[in-house]
Amino acid sequence: NKALGWPASMDSIPTCEDQEDHIAMSTVAARRTTQVIENTTRVIAIELLCAAHALEFRLDSDPETRIGEGTERAIQNIEAILFDMPAYSTIGDQIEALAAGIKNGSIISEVPFTSKVES
Repeated sequence: NKALGWPASMDSIPTCEDQEDHIAMSTVAARRTTQVIENTTRVIAIELLCAAHALEFRLDSDPETRIGEGTERAIQNIEAILFDMPAYSTIGDQIEALAAGIKNGSIISEVPFTSKVES
């Protein structure tokens, strides 16, 4: 993503035997942006997979642990995605399934979003 973040405007290519040397690089920028979004979606999917497993271990070791309603619903959605996968799925398959869940919104569906913090 760092390399893709290089401004496309820094790479101008000459055309017409150097008679016209200003070329809009917007298509290149759009392609790079699309790739950055794809990469970032996979990074978030990896983070979600790790967080879900860590939270599962925490809840198993300490049943008194309480989590918020939104976190609980998101974890349920993540588990539903992973549960629907074949038993022989790889971690890469799981990452791709969670990335798809991020894109289609199924991970955050029905997750209550409130700004109120209850103690």
